Amino acid sequence: MYKYCRLFFVVLQFIIVLPVFAHSNAGSTSGLLHIRFGENGLIVYDLKTGLINVYKNNVAVFSNAYTEVKVGNKLISSKDYNNRIYIKTALSNGFGKGEKYTLKLTGPELPEIDLAFYVYANREYFLTETEVRGHNLRSNYIA
Repeated sequence: MYKYCRLFFVVLQFIIVLPVFAHSNAGSTSGLLHIRFGENGLIVYDLKTGLINVYKNNVAVFSNAYTEVKVGNKLISSKDYNNRIYIKTALSNGFGKGEKYTLKLTGPELPEIDLAFYVYANREYFLTETEVRGHNLRSNYIA
């Protein structure tokens, strides 16, 4: 476990991030964010519902997936939020040159959640990161 945590922090230390732009679900006509990875990979994030579909070679790999976190005794998912914006940034790190898509989820009486997708044109996979922010939060479950 320690070896993987150390590797994660080493990778994060080498990330160089350059902001590009931010969008909200209010200005989107389809409400779908298309994120390409690898040669034929596609992540489709629905900015209206918080659901994620992943395709590889036009075949669905995951359908209607979502982020879920338990804060205290309350189970919260990305489907519970009514405000979603995303920020696209260019990055260069040990994995190569790529892009980071950060989805910022906010809603009344809910902690803020940042869901990030790290994608690289030369990698046939993507990385995800979920961060929960607020005061006096405790969780032992993030999925």
